[in-house]
Amino acid sequence: MSNAIEKSNEDFKDMFKNALMGCDDEEEFEELWAEMMEKYGHQKPEWFNQVYEETHKWCTALNRDIFSASILSSQRSEVTNKAISFTAKATTNLFEFYHIFERTVKRWRSNETSDNFRNGIERPKAINSTSKLLSMLQKFTHYPFSMTVIQNTNGQWHLQLDPLKQKA
Repeated sequence: MSNAIEKSNEDFKDMFKNALMGCDDEEEFEELWAEMMEKYGHQKPEWFNQVYEETHKWCTALNRDIFSASILSSQRSEVTNKAISFTAKATTNLFEFYHIFERTVKRWRSNETSDNFRNGIERPKAINSTSKLLSMLQKFTHYPFSMTVIQNTNGQWHLQLDPLKQKA
């Protein structure tokens, strides 16, 4: 009996991992979710319903057109915790905290300087998704622009971005 339960748990983990990161589109995800519901949903229907309501937050197949630098939300929080982590404790006094924080900021600035240098000498990676590029531009550009999608003679599509003229 114990082997059957362990096998069932492994099967569920594999299916859920596939739902999380293995589906290429929404249709594939919905089919897999329906299969999971049929196989495991009767055990904890409330949990399945609650998790399904949050799919837009965790299912990569539903977030293909949103720029996220290919970082999952769980990875984002882990990276943030690591980036801001320093050795302060509950017993650290204000003077010690200031010096720990100062070293942390110095490390951040050093990393930023080396990243800026590396970005200046390496070619940027191509982004193939027009909607992902548009999402990125809207979040990270500080000026208004117009976007035109152009098809060249080889049948390839390109984006042409032109800053909008500022009114004087």
